[in-house]
Amino acid sequence: MQSPGQKPRIAEIAGVGLAGLATATAFAHQGWQVRVHERSKDLREIGAGIYLFENTLNALEELGVYDKVRNRASLRR
Repeated sequence: MQSPGQKPRIAEIAGVGLAGLATATAFAHQGWQVRVHERSKDLREIGAGIYLFENTLNALEELGVYDKVRNRASLRR
């Protein structure tokens, strides 16, 4: 968090993939002003599966988005 009178911290994030969005979310939760840049003009749904391992699930929990991801997930055992 910033102190009164302190200039805001600004982050410029390149790419709206998983890493870019996770990084942007983490900075925003810490009080940073965040701007995300993406080269592609279109949002595409590729349809590929994404496996999330324990470290990733822990990171999603820290970012406060685990429940949202879990509720939309298709689980395979």
